[in-house]
Amino acid sequence: MLAVSTGLFLSGAIGMLYLALEPFVRRHWPQAVVSWSRLTTGRVRDPLVAHDVLWGVVLGVVWTVVISSVGLVTLNQLGEVPQLPSQSLLTGGREMVGIWLLNIVQCIGATIEFFFAMFLLRIVLRNKWLATAVFIALWTTNNSLRETHPEVFVPVWIVVFGIAAYAVTRFGLISLAVAIFTANVLLSVPYTFDFSNWYATSALAVVLSFVAIAGWGFYTSLGGQKLIREDLFQ
Repeated sequence: MLAVSTGLFLSGAIGMLYLALEPFVRRHWPQAVVSWSRLTTGRVRDPLVAHDVLWGVVLGVVWTVVISSVGLVTLNQLGEVPQLPSQSLLTGGREMVGIWLLNIVQCIGATIEFFFAMFLLRIVLRNKWLATAVFIALWTTNNSLRETHPEVFVPVWIVVFGIAAYAVTRFGLISLAVAIFTANVLLSVPYTFDFSNWYATSALAVVLSFVAIAGWGFYTSLGGQKLIREDLFQ
């Protein structure tokens, strides 16, 4: 009952927010939802959709590397308490699938939040560059105030939310959603190069799943064109 009630509440809240603001987005910022519109009409293999998925994975990986690198620095140099990976990913394949599904829900909420915050800032400020700067400043301030060493994390959050702003401005809603999903999952993975560890298989499966998504995005985005032209070496 708890799971059902939570699911119904989240889907209802997100759905109402989307339906309330989506017509205004189509009127004032239609380019941000072009690939999203194609996806919702069932065009899963549309090259533009695949292109945005590919870039979402790339930006999510960059996001993950930036946060993980700074986390290692603070752990080694400043004595920060290490952030433990998701316990579910340590226990097996069934729990790993559960983490995937949970992160899908979480990334939908975060995507809607980021996307409509950027949209409203663009409407209110009437300047996309100013709206981007304010967007980055607001989220950076919000996250930095919760850090033990804000002077270290301010540049990190500027980069992270700069990536989020770039994803939604340059590519649109799908890339932002995929980037958030990729980062959320990869930041939860207990990485190891010792494949005798019991969780090594699950960790590798998670990484390979995003390699597969990126590969699908790259192949489909070609739109049937050959990667190497036949007359390239002629």
